[in-house]
Amino acid sequence: MKKLPSKPVNELLTRGMISGEQGTIGHLTYKKGALVPTHQHINEQYSLITKGSVKVQILDKEYIVKADDRIIIPPNATHSFTALEDDTIDIDFFAPSRTDWIEGKNNYFEKK
Repeated sequence: MKKLPSKPVNELLTRGMISGEQGTIGHLTYKKGALVPTHQHINEQYSLITKGSVKVQILDKEYIVKADDRIIIPPNATHSFTALEDDTIDIDFFAPSRTDWIEGKNNYFEKK
């Protein structure tokens, strides 16, 4: 068994991931105020917050997701995450695999 490799996305967010043929698991660690900007993807997303809390915006609805809570984001739905606490941990499962992550093409973190 290997340790899940992770790397900083920016100064407030670190992400690790593993992918197979049919899905991707992401492990994200947020500092308070970290933002995953509004974006969408073809993948269905299952998010489990294991520590801390986040505000999740899906289309026109806002949710507060706390430790031991989960949320499902439908394919192609615009959404964003904002960390409400330091050291928030988010485990995400995506189906199908996140090819944009695998190929390094998830450019929604770039400043516009």
